[in-house]
Amino acid sequence: MRLVRPIPDAAMPYTPRPDVVTTENALCDRLADALPGTVIIYHVGMLARDRDRLATMLTPERRDELNAVASRAWRFAAAGWADLVQRRYGDGCFAYLLVVRRRPLSARSTRALTAPSLLMAEAA
Repeated sequence: MRLVRPIPDAAMPYTPRPDVVTTENALCDRLADALPGTVIIYHVGMLARDRDRLATMLTPERRDELNAVASRAWRFAAAGWADLVQRRYGDGCFAYLLVVRRRPLSARSTRALTAPSLLMAEAA
């Protein structure tokens, strides 16, 4: 016997959980203030379905904002600022997490760390 999930009422407005980041600016602000190891939840549901234009039950504005948040999270992961992880809550329901990594060193701070060893090598 196959269980059918009840379809949410389309008239009900989308109300995210209070700990879920819902805008791209909020995601950037949370990441800027976060320490390594901090977990930021950026979506609860099924991300692929909710980002799809035809399959989603979100409003077009909310879907566009979700696309912006998910794309920004992907760019943070690609740049090495965070790791993307999923946590399963139930059948067809996942939490999408951004786990903050240590900040990558800038080119200037990398030179500052290697400069003393280069100076010592030249002095010898």
